[in-house]
Amino acid sequence: MNTPKKAKDSDFYMIDTLAIRIRYPNFKVLDPQLFSPALIIKESPQTAYNFMVVPALYGRNRFKKYTQNMTANDKKNSVYKPKLTAYQRFDSSNKEIYDLHIEFSSPKSIFGNSVREVGEEDLRAVVCILKRQLGFMGIEVSTETLIKAVVVKAHFSKNIPLKCTYKTDDQNFATAYLQNKKYYAEITSAGKLGYIILIDNCLWSWSKDQAQGVKMCFQPKEGQDIWTDVQNQDKTANVDYNCAPAIVNDSVFTPPSNIKFSDFSELMKQATQRGQ
Repeated sequence: MNTPKKAKDSDFYMIDTLAIRIRYPNFKVLDPQLFSPALIIKESPQTAYNFMVVPALYGRNRFKKYTQNMTANDKKNSVYKPKLTAYQRFDSSNKEIYDLHIEFSSPKSIFGNSVREVGEEDLRAVVCILKRQLGFMGIEVSTETLIKAVVVKAHFSKNIPLKCTYKTDDQNFATAYLQNKKYYAEITSAGKLGYIILIDNCLWSWSKDQAQGVKMCFQPKEGQDIWTDVQNQDKTANVDYNCAPAIVNDSVFTPPSNIKFSDFSELMKQATQRGQ
């Protein structure tokens, strides 16, 4: 299983959950009805994108999503299965393409729990078990395809520093660093560069070439873990997302002293008072 830059096998033991991507025809759907909606891939020559018909079927972003998750009966019987999400999209020549995203926990797959660590010596066993699970879920795929699949998301051990990259297009992308519940990101949105630091329950944000920024602290709702949300962000079909272990300088998590940060709650109070 490879990232766009080939992952080192020695990193495998640090991984808990993986999401890999396989493009059709490197997989075959044996039972379309197991997906919601039914994942029916036409074997006949594909037709060009029809601008009059497709928007009504696929929406503005020109893609359709198909899912297959563990059933209530699976959970009741403690049967672990990976999470499957297929995306039907259109390439630059407006031809249909299908990508299958497979998200699974390596420890749960092989040991039935997420407590024990998986070593690189377990990689072959994990792939064989995953291949068998996919067969039960109506997906046929070769062992070689699974090993060579592109990794689109990885959850590493909690104390492993990560560098993550996100990209929608040349005007919207980001590089982020995560370490011990501290988060720093350089975000380009519509061509404009901004920065975010998140430590515990406080966030600092500012823009390039600006002397002022905003600080905002908040109290998570009961049962909410914002750090789980940061690591488990759902990735849409048109976003390239990759994470890997990295050496992170702790200084990036310190709000810059040359930026004057205004407290967001105080700004809201002042705005309310002015409106009265």
